[in-house]
Amino acid sequence: MIDSGRVQEILARLGPAAEQEGIAMEFASVGEDDFVEVKARRIATGAPVAFLIKAVEGTFRRYYPEVPGIRLVEYDPGPKTLRSQKAARIEDTGFASLARHKAPALPGPKGIPAIDLHGLDRKEAIRVLENFVDLWGPRDVDRVKVIGLTEDAPGRAVKKWLMVYADWVQSQHPDNGDPDVLVMHLKTVCSNDACCAGEEVERMPGKILLMYEPEEPDGPDDDDCPVAGTPGCPEER
Repeated sequence: MIDSGRVQEILARLGPAAEQEGIAMEFASVGEDDFVEVKARRIATGAPVAFLIKAVEGTFRRYYPEVPGIRLVEYDPGPKTLRSQKAARIEDTGFASLARHKAPALPGPKGIPAIDLHGLDRKEAIRVLENFVDLWGPRDVDRVKVIGLTEDAPGRAVKKWLMVYADWVQSQHPDNGDPDVLVMHLKTVCSNDACCAGEEVERMPGKILLMYEPEEPDGPDDDDCPVAGTPGCPEER
């Protein structure tokens, strides 16, 4: 049985991060299928509500895995003056229809999921990448993109993460020769750099996956962990 008190505690801790992205979240109920049902309201411009709910779902998957998913049951898109043209376009075509009535679980991505690591430091980038793969790995998604590799910190973070968690990714290659974008295949092997050419991308800003995480003791610096299995370093998954 899902503990609604624990659910509400997690949502409360995620609240400030959600509000920074322009969404106020509220616990509604726990469904008969154990999905956590939430209400959301647009309070400022920011990330589309679809991205935010997916980020919340990924956080629950990590810290309360008994919760199978998050369901948006009520959504108030707010005045259009609060929404950027891009966000308004996404929400009006996919989420405005959810306003104030029951809705099914979130659909799959509208394109290839992509996480943008620009502006993150190395440790943040590693956390975001791990949460991103946690989010999409269990779904029927093969290709994902990682953006921001030409910046030093994200570039080193992705290289380190792939070294330690190589078993999470079946193959990887630049996106059509672009050194800033990496295509990761989670389920298949691919060596065609242009395999994503012309396909739509669902781009997610990395900062929305920097949700609340319990404080943990500082471990060794990532540069001290060249390979999985080094004493004090993360173990392979």
